[in-house]
Amino acid sequence: MDKEKEQIAINRLKAFAPKDGEPYYLCYSGGKDSDVIRILASLADVPHEIHHNLTTVDAPETVQYIKSIPGVIINKARKDDGTIETMWSLIREMPCRGCTCNMRSDAAGRRFRYESKLKGEWHETSGRHNKN
Repeated sequence: MDKEKEQIAINRLKAFAPKDGEPYYLCYSGGKDSDVIRILASLADVPHEIHHNLTTVDAPETVQYIKSIPGVIINKARKDDGTIETMWSLIREMPCRGCTCNMRSDAAGRRFRYESKLKGEWHETSGRHNKN
């Protein structure tokens, strides 16, 4: 990474760090973008928590990698009765494209979250979008 860009990112993380004592809530997928923000938060020495929302559809290698990162909190989606929710049960119950967004928002609650998605979660080509 370009050292100047790295320093700009570090300065911004420091400048916008939550003032109420709460750490940054880093949404961590185990991908390259997530690793970049995880490393930058560490370099910036800002309080942060690294959260992975287990959707149960990630490749086993990805889950193994996520588990190898120290300090990652793995959140499992739960139904109101406390039982674990899986992506497969969501698909059976609510056949929609956006079902993973529920799992992500439930885990964050009212806390500030930082997601590393650069273009937005549901960026689609016009051809795919018009099929609905």
